[in-house]
Amino acid sequence: MKRPGFTLLETILALAIIVMIVGTLYTFYYQSIDLIRNGEEALTQAQVARAVLQHMTAELRCVPGIDVHFGQVMVGRRNRITFLTTAVPSRMVFFPRSIMDNTRAVQHDLRQVEYQLAAMDDNAEPSGQKEPPVGLRRKELLALLAPVP
Repeated sequence: MKRPGFTLLETILALAIIVMIVGTLYTFYYQSIDLIRNGEEALTQAQVARAVLQHMTAELRCVPGIDVHFGQVMVGRRNRITFLTTAVPSRMVFFPRSIMDNTRAVQHDLRQVEYQLAAMDDNAEPSGQKEPPVGLRRKELLALLAPVP
């Protein structure tokens, strides 16, 4: 006489199928989480790169013309660019103030800006292998000789 129910073989097969489905879902879930994380990192890096390029573009738009008496206006090398740029003073310069106020800091309107690709170790001896750049270094030199507090 046959009893109703599952045999041991049917139970083991059902458990094996359930384990395979759960394992597939687990793998899919963690791969999608990893893809989302990588996408967010790439998006953050792209946003930072866009902000840096917009800042550089704004500075390059303010480069004086070729007919200036400051020497070379823009110099480019393999891993750096140096240029003179102008800057508009802040709005605080135009607000009235009393005689008793402290003097405001001198604001330079001409600056020498240098952007350089930064390597991991800039002081290392030059070798045959070139290290990839890890960032962008910016230096600014106030070009007019005025006292800065």
